[in-house]
Amino acid sequence: MTLLAYSSNSRDIYKADIYRALSLPNGYIMHFRYKGKYVQDSILSNENSRKHVMIIFTESSSLGESTNNVAIRSAIVTKTEYSEATEVFHLYMKLQDFCDIKTQSIPDDKKPPEYYLSEIDKDYLKPLTSQSNWKKRIDILNGSFSPKIYYHLESITQSNNIISPKSHITQKNSYYELTYGNEYFINLKIANPDGSEHTIELKHDESSICTSVTNPIRTSLQYDDLEIPTSIRLLQEHKQICTLKFLPMNGDSEIKEYSSVIEMRLKKSKRSAVLFGAFASLGLLGILLSRSDSCMYFNTIGIFLFFGAACFLYFWHNKK
Repeated sequence: MTLLAYSSNSRDIYKADIYRALSLPNGYIMHFRYKGKYVQDSILSNENSRKHVMIIFTESSSLGESTNNVAIRSAIVTKTEYSEATEVFHLYMKLQDFCDIKTQSIPDDKKPPEYYLSEIDKDYLKPLTSQSNWKKRIDILNGSFSPKIYYHLESITQSNNIISPKSHITQKNSYYELTYGNEYFINLKIANPDGSEHTIELKHDESSICTSVTNPIRTSLQYDDLEIPTSIRLLQEHKQICTLKFLPMNGDSEIKEYSSVIEMRLKKSKRSAVLFGAFASLGLLGILLSRSDSCMYFNTIGIFLFFGAACFLYFWHNKK
């Protein structure tokens, strides 16, 4: 069975969920909330982990009737919870590829306003592969959101290797783990179909992360690709947590409800620590040998050992 997770155009907070589903990277966990009465009973009573999800944007009339449904993206359920105190059902899902399906084949009793979270046999879902990429989703949805600019954090890479998001032990949140001393690239897709003046502000703790990009990010092209060089500044602790925030802007006005926050866990390299200890020991050994009264041969070896260790520690660790 596949879950159908709808988010409507009735309120900005619901539209913002779809905007974020368009923006966040593969493997990142999203959180949807539903009133219990809008969740199919079989979902409330069963274990849903590892089930496939289809995220769908539904446009409703003033009477609450669903007039148009657009598939956005597939996902995998990581966790579900129902709160008896608030009567709210929490759906946590790991995002996967963008997709399109023939929503007309979905029965009416599986759609809003009957249910906003339902489940259906996958045989009802007929994929339309020619319409399944990010650009096609933007083409269809353009005009549905307050920001007239769109973005997609496609990946973060290091030496051409994709850094995959990691999941918290609770399976409710995701984060990226980056190491001091490595160079990273943030690969970003940008869309400005109407040539608007809207921009994307990239916010982060400048004492922890350095990005080489003109802020705010703007484009006069309908679609563009950006590669943002990123590095980690010298950490004062072994591990540190900060955030990377993408904030749509209309001139100087922030469109806060559409912002996305990416958690970044920064750490020092274990390999670097081991090398530091090894070369510090070599430096000490070099001092002992250079001061030895044994013979000139050991004195010479000691001098070279100390010289090599000092060069390494100065170049890689800025130790004088």
